[in-house]
Amino acid sequence: MANHKPCKYRTEMLGKKFGRLLVVSEIPKEDRKRPGEREFICKCDCGNERRVKISNLKSGNSKSCGCLEKELIAKRNVEKLLGKRFGRLVVIDYERDYLRPDRYRYICRCDCGNIHTSIASDLIRGMTRSCGCYRKEFHSKRMTDDITGKTFNELTAIKQVDTYISKSNYRFARWLFRCSCGKEIIAFAGNVRNGKTMSCGHLGDSAAEYYIRKWLIEHNIPFEKECGFDDLRNIKTGRKLLFDFKVYRKDGTFFLIEHQGAQHFVERPDNVNFGKQQREQTDQIKKDYCEEKGITLYETLYNKDYIAKIQEIISKELWQEGETDEKEVKCG
Repeated sequence: MANHKPCKYRTEMLGKKFGRLLVVSEIPKEDRKRPGEREFICKCDCGNERRVKISNLKSGNSKSCGCLEKELIAKRNVEKLLGKRFGRLVVIDYERDYLRPDRYRYICRCDCGNIHTSIASDLIRGMTRSCGCYRKEFHSKRMTDDITGKTFNELTAIKQVDTYISKSNYRFARWLFRCSCGKEIIAFAGNVRNGKTMSCGHLGDSAAEYYIRKWLIEHNIPFEKECGFDDLRNIKTGRKLLFDFKVYRKDGTFFLIEHQGAQHFVERPDNVNFGKQQREQTDQIKKDYCEEKGITLYETLYNKDYIAKIQEIISKELWQEGETDEKEVKCG
């Protein structure tokens, strides 16, 4: 707050306290909003300063910088959740968050008997539904699930080989899987189920690229995977810079699709400049090349519905002219 010269002709209000507000100086007449009404600079117990009229101080209309009202509102909202159930948790009490004094934490009793604390947003949005017992039960149940003979993407479960115990004492099942190419691997059942591990490694795709490739095959779209051009190479290594998909039109021409995965935007712990390098160098070189050669280049993003985007691209390029004929054309 701007500094004001102390008023010399009256000092009876200085040092007085009104609620949480301590009067530290009077605003000179020429700086007041209304010359006929005295105003003071007051310091609140929370550390903030506020400009207050004398009438509001004496009447009790101003007792803080505004923090008191916020706390009262927060407290009323907190009390509304007492006794409410969220999953396995019932709110029984609340306390101030020691990390953020302006926020409250809820003390909950879980159905299993444990006491657990959580913030309001996690409870209301369903992020916290138990003291942690549900997750342990879920993992325990998944450990006993028999997936023998079931197929997930390219992998078929043969038998469970062992269990892995993490540092947090969670148990994970490891299974022997047979890939569609005939190779057998040992992998965590959870990773195979959720698509993190889709093959023995022969696909060479990220999860997104795998599903894009699968969609193109299911819709009989002629394409090639990982295609490059002789005159487009990495400056340092001399290797070809590859595009994810080269899709052919009915007349034999083609367009390119690049899937921008998280690695293009999120920096890696072992190389803090990796994502930046991808965006500013490799990706830009590809874009410049396509612009120079007059090649249509589409991009899909990891954090958006990339399958919907692929359908939009194919509809624009191919389906408005009818189905394309498959052609065997080699990449340059």
